[in-house]
Amino acid sequence: MPVTVPAGLVGQITDVSDHRSTVVALVDPESSVGVTLQGNKGGRGLARGVPPDRLRAEFSRSVPIKVGDVLVTNSLGGVFPVGIRVGTVEKVLPLGPNDISRTVIVKPSVDVGVVEDVTLLEGL
Repeated sequence: MPVTVPAGLVGQITDVSDHRSTVVALVDPESSVGVTLQGNKGGRGLARGVPPDRLRAEFSRSVPIKVGDVLVTNSLGGVFPVGIRVGTVEKVLPLGPNDISRTVIVKPSVDVGVVEDVTLLEGL
């Protein structure tokens, strides 16, 4: 199940017991989420956690992504609902001559180190 706060995505529940749940935070290296540019600007990519507090997302070379663009969840993988805020592009890495994808560094919308209360999104 996805875990959110009003500012955006926190992570995903990976284990449940009687009195607690384990959440893999968005910035965990085991975490990945399908992302797209907010506002139907196109481009589908995959973001993975980069500790301690960033994400690395990869897009097709043709996606016109730039610093300041906001990324939201897409339907890739079918785990997260579409349109949850993930973060803001902080840096676009230079393309090499043989690169087939464009890599960006993303600052998450949520500082998972200070989250106290969350919302769990249950499937329909």
